[in-house]
Amino acid sequence: LTSSRRLPRQDTIFVENDAFGSKTIGYWGGYVLLINNITGPGLAILPLAFQASGWIITCVLVFTFGIISMITCKMLIEAMTCVPGNSRFQGRVEFTYLVKKFLSKKTFYIVFFLFLLSLVTTNISSIVESGQVIDRAMLAMGRACALEVYPDFKFLCLTNEADGDSSDSIFGTKWVISAGYLVILVISIPLGYMNLDDNIIVQVVSFIGLISILTIWYIFFANEGFHPGLCPSIGSSSVAFGYVFFNYSFVITIPSWINEKKPRVPIDKSVNETTAIGIVLFLLTGILGALAKKYEDGIDLLSVLTSPGVTHYARFATFTFPLFALVTSIPVFSIIMRYNLLENKICSTPMANFWSVLMPWVLALFVYGGESINYILNWAGIVTVGPLNFLVPVWVYIVATQRTRTHISENGEIDAKYAKLSTVVEETEEGNFNPVVSYTNSELSGGKEEIVRFPSDDLETPLAPGYFPDRVLQKNSEGLGPQAPGRSNSKSPLSSMRSALDEQKTQIRN
Repeated sequence: LTSSRRLPRQDTIFVENDAFGSKTIGYWGGYVLLINNITGPGLAILPLAFQASGWIITCVLVFTFGIISMITCKMLIEAMTCVPGNSRFQGRVEFTYLVKKFLSKKTFYIVFFLFLLSLVTTNISSIVESGQVIDRAMLAMGRACALEVYPDFKFLCLTNEADGDSSDSIFGTKWVISAGYLVILVISIPLGYMNLDDNIIVQVVSFIGLISILTIWYIFFANEGFHPGLCPSIGSSSVAFGYVFFNYSFVITIPSWINEKKPRVPIDKSVNETTAIGIVLFLLTGILGALAKKYEDGIDLLSVLTSPGVTHYARFATFTFPLFALVTSIPVFSIIMRYNLLENKICSTPMANFWSVLMPWVLALFVYGGESINYILNWAGIVTVGPLNFLVPVWVYIVATQRTRTHISENGEIDAKYAKLSTVVEETEEGNFNPVVSYTNSELSGGKEEIVRFPSDDLETPLAPGYFPDRVLQKNSEGLGPQAPGRSNSKSPLSSMRSALDEQKTQIRN
């Protein structure tokens, strides 16, 4: 009466696609990935925030947003387990799919727009800061060249550091395609076409370089001496709010890491420790940098430490900062954008690569000159980072947990209309997991009846409290109803489901 056939993984829970990575990221790989995501382009602007807004307010913001972001990360992770078939992260559930699954369609569109805006803004910031520092490094070595696009269209070269503009860009407010911009482009774009798990080796190298550079900076700050007058307790500006906000934009990247981590990687430990390390690095860089140097007219740390007169070791470390700390973060955010575009079926893979990998480079040209990138950081932090990283995860968590409790009955059954899964995995004799869908004879019930079995796979992985790994679903075109007329066997489809559920529960307990 029943027959089973294996289906290819499909929809959003179990995806087999070259555009997605596999579950191969280990503990240390995820560790450095999270730290690199936390410490991004906003790190260089923190000393300015401490001087402008004062160390008391900025320290409170760093601590507060750090703790809140850690909590929202865990809420987001818990919401992922509420997606049927993903109680132990067996499948792939990206950030925006959670919104699509549990919130309204209108909310999904708004959040998706803010999500893309946040990641694009982060990448633009990394591109601009990286290119500008490489330009200064080239000028320090004797020559820095660029193609000026606006206001004049011409090729220009600077051969003396005194000729460079004192703002973040040595080319002033001109719109240029500089040699530094092209260097960063050549390095990061190929990485953006890879998957997240393929980038882990690059992330490890990036982390080692970042820690080395920060250590050199702290030594330089100590040698320069600390001047308390440069960093007041209470400042006259509120820019710290946006700058600190921007540094905690990593929450929306957590689902992508969860989707590709190995099953035994401890989630709570990884999130807690990396967030704590991020807070410490923010405070050390911001306070020590603010006490050692003066930041005039919104100029960030990278511009100050690459200017003439700074000791050679500090300048060299700062010149390499983009390669280790910024360039490697650009492909990660591009990959996460592509994952979300593809999982929600917004566009094809080529178009997803265009919007996520290439478009930020086009937009970066318009803010490459002057100091406009600092204003972008401030406003992007207020407009996108707050809702996405602090409000939406809480909202999704509340709706997801309430809806899951509502649709799970006392005996562990879950409403098939809520689940809406067409493919799940089942353990084979070889110990692998393959998608299996079982269909009963449609003539017996007047329509096609589908029984979907959730596997009890990977029992060594801790199960999220309150969720069942052994749910059995039954979906009928006529709805769940009594036994069809003419059926000779004594068991109804519903009682068969309950029997199978009890057997699975017994096996798991044993």
